[in-house]
Amino acid sequence: RSSGSPATGSGSAGGAASGAAPSGVGQPPAPPPSGPGFWVHSHLPGSTGTSKPPAAPSLAAQVSGCDVQLTLTDQSDNESGFIIYRSDSSSVDYAKAYQWGPESGSGTPVSQVDKGLYGTVSYYAAAFNPAGSSDSAPVTVDVSNVDCLTVQWSGISLVHGTIKTSTPVDNLYCYSSTSGSPWTRVPLAIGKFIPKDQGGGFDVSNAMNHLITIGGHKTPVDVQFQCWGWAGGQLNFLGSGQQSFDPASAGNLHITGTKFDFTSALQVKPLDGQPQGPQIVFPYDVQRTSDPKICTQHAGVLGGLVCQSALKDRYAAIVWKLTDLCGLGVTNCITASQVDGYHVYELQPSGNPALIKTINDPKRTLALIPPPGWPGLKGTEHCIMVRAFAGKLESVDSNVTCYTFDDLGTATVNLKPAALSGRIVHKEKCGFTAATGVPRFSDQTSAGDTVIVGDYHSHFNCDYENGNYRGAVWFDMSKIPGQIIDAQLTYQWKSGLYQPSASVATNQIESCATQLMLGSEDWRGKDYGDGPVTIPAKDYMPLTKGSIVSFDLDVTPVVKAWRSGAQPNYGFVMRGPEPDLTANIPTSSCVTLYDNFTLSVTYYKP
Repeated sequence: RSSGSPATGSGSAGGAASGAAPSGVGQPPAPPPSGPGFWVHSHLPGSTGTSKPPAAPSLAAQVSGCDVQLTLTDQSDNESGFIIYRSDSSSVDYAKAYQWGPESGSGTPVSQVDKGLYGTVSYYAAAFNPAGSSDSAPVTVDVSNVDCLTVQWSGISLVHGTIKTSTPVDNLYCYSSTSGSPWTRVPLAIGKFIPKDQGGGFDVSNAMNHLITIGGHKTPVDVQFQCWGWAGGQLNFLGSGQQSFDPASAGNLHITGTKFDFTSALQVKPLDGQPQGPQIVFPYDVQRTSDPKICTQHAGVLGGLVCQSALKDRYAAIVWKLTDLCGLGVTNCITASQVDGYHVYELQPSGNPALIKTINDPKRTLALIPPPGWPGLKGTEHCIMVRAFAGKLESVDSNVTCYTFDDLGTATVNLKPAALSGRIVHKEKCGFTAATGVPRFSDQTSAGDTVIVGDYHSHFNCDYENGNYRGAVWFDMSKIPGQIIDAQLTYQWKSGLYQPSASVATNQIESCATQLMLGSEDWRGKDYGDGPVTIPAKDYMPLTKGSIVSFDLDVTPVVKAWRSGAQPNYGFVMRGPEPDLTANIPTSSCVTLYDNFTLSVTYYKP
């Protein structure tokens, strides 16, 4: 459709008025272009204080060559003036074409010639005064003489237009603008894309057939293109380009952007004159997720607790995004801020969509779908698509996502250590020794094995002696079959040695592991002499020393990092309350043995 403005005032876009020359009564603001009967009273020029609107005039139209002869007959004696409105292939709706003041009396005919037209043209006339307006019945004529097909009433269509991209894309769409006209989406329907051709390019011929128009533009015509492509769920800007050409000769169009190349032959054709209805932004990137974090991001006021509960109960969490392409130049568009909500459909075996949910919150881009009859429907595929709605208007379809209920929800696996170790570093004031007679735990692999943690300090021979015990456990992350939601490290107190014996006297059990650490290198399989005497570790989180028989620690962040490969997995290491090997500390000991280590991991399958 042409973006040329319709004529206003006492002349037309096609030529000067003829017949009874109208005398103006001033120019009221143009009414909203919504067709007959939509004249707003407050827009009328002030005058006589008449108490009722004038009677509606009659209007007749007759084609003569490239012109239309209009005849308006006055049917009232209290009008302030008359306006003729016109709708043609260069306008979106009726707009004011001619206006003049009151006539001498009822029954008076007025002639007006509307010149230089082509295609289907409709008119109506209105008589107005301060009390309101009255509209005539609309009249429509066809100006079909090919000699009238001037640049003003013609457009450009494409012949075998093709776009090739230098980067692979799954779906392609563009925006076009002709000589400064508003940007228009190609293809026009939001959510649709330019189809691929057999040569690996994209066939734009049909999509552009009615979009590049030159009505009302001066030559040469300047065509601009911007193109975008989806690839692997990511939207990529492919660049912009432009070309100028003479519409009289048409010829070829060749526009090159950064990552696209558009070629087509051009031909001149009449404007189609068909107005486009309002468009509404559409949902995209519809997908199922089992990740509580992603679910929560789309939940709106529902919140994360609903997501966690629903996923645990094997609901299908369907999430989506809402694009707002109006900002890129789509006209007559209902924006994201004007959307009332979403309709969620399930595609039936016949391919017809069945509405299964209505989301009345435009900020909630999430549908939680219960597993019907699960596990009775195990293996049944369900396909979901979403439309945005505003009032009774729906968007075009989103993409479709399909799933079965087999792998929905979350699961928990309890891992036992794949490797354990207990090691001691021993130091006297007079030198470094091999800690004779102190229990030493080598690397072990059987479930339920024990590690020793703590320290001791004594005085003899060389004045003082200090020792530290460090225990370590390692879990195999490859045993987790999905993406991690939560990870808890649990273990139990087995026995302990304490000096002085105050804790024993009060029947308290004392844990000598006061610090949980992370290994900083691979200690598995290394014994004294072939690796560090201590298990290398870095601080992670404190443990509470006290009368606790079993421990349950949240280690989710580090286990996620291990599972994703963001951090090397060197296991957990524990140390005692007094790790200093160089100070002269009073004689004491706090050594604890622990066993039954378990890493409980809750996960989901993507």
